[in-house]
Amino acid sequence: MPIILNRNYLWHKNKSVELLDLTLAQDWDTYLWTGSCRLAYLADYMRVRIGDLVVLYLQGFSYSLIVQSRSHSVEGQTGAIHLIVRVSSLTVRLAEEKITKTWNAMTALSICKDVAKGFDIEWQIINWLIPAGRFTVFDQTPIEIIRRIAKAAGAIVQTTREGKLRVQYQTAFKKRCAAPPSRVYTHIFLFKEESPHGQYYNACIISDGEERENEERHYFAQYIELNRYSGTLSVYSQPWHDQFTIVHAGHKSIRIGTAQIKYRTETEQVEFKAGLATVSYPIYRLQRVKWQSKNLGSPVWQSDRQELKLTVSGINGYGLAQVDYLVRRFEFPIKHRLTHPQTTQFLVILL
Repeated sequence: MPIILNRNYLWHKNKSVELLDLTLAQDWDTYLWTGSCRLAYLADYMRVRIGDLVVLYLQGFSYSLIVQSRSHSVEGQTGAIHLIVRVSSLTVRLAEEKITKTWNAMTALSICKDVAKGFDIEWQIINWLIPAGRFTVFDQTPIEIIRRIAKAAGAIVQTTREGKLRVQYQTAFKKRCAAPPSRVYTHIFLFKEESPHGQYYNACIISDGEERENEERHYFAQYIELNRYSGTLSVYSQPWHDQFTIVHAGHKSIRIGTAQIKYRTETEQVEFKAGLATVSYPIYRLQRVKWQSKNLGSPVWQSDRQELKLTVSGINGYGLAQVDYLVRRFEFPIKHRLTHPQTTQFLVILL
């Protein structure tokens, strides 16, 4: 294998796959790495298949992953082709089957190894003896069992770069700033920090005073620049509402055109926790659900409210699924003659 310094790429079946951009993430609430890679060449995209094992090289560090889904799209305005491959840690397989069992006297680590299906475990917490007949599970996945045991000791479960499970204690909140980083990356040209509700920007939330408290209307706005002097402002309402207009508080050269109702299909990999998952945009129509783990059933949502949340009725389990859903929005054409970047505030006015 060639050694390539300071280059980010995928290694797939003894060939290097060039990337235009990528994301890779893991947090304390998610036990595995998940990521999205935008491929540079169509030939590579055609070779990479769902279920293939790949190695992602990021700043000289390697991550053993599996391909979970693929998608391609073409931008209508520019004709740009987006070839996307979504990946996750191999430990996603620990969410595929369910177990019902009662154990004899065993240590916590031994039970975790028993259900881990051959995955190595880095055990960094206390290991205690669980008496015979005291630990029973009903219809739970291996990862649910391991996380349940870890939680009993105040620990979390994560996946290492090599694909091993690591059970460890969390760093105390007040010590996090002083804690030494486990890895330092350099030459990262984009730094992004966001809150859990940071999927939208240029957004405002308005409550209609005539509605009851549990029937608030929410509006999310997203601006996409088409060229130097024009763009589109997409407004998503939850629930759907068409009695509003848009104004701005910016430069006098900014012009807002007539809105049109537009539809598009979004594809996302979502994580169900206790039967609940959240998507990025209000759902107009659910088109397809492809379970990456064990099938938990058919998700539902409140179609009259265009919910962001999917639920599986009567299920409290954990699962991963790729969902295709239709999004409905108002699209306002925006034109201006600004020669320098400026921040412009757009306001939703209810009619």
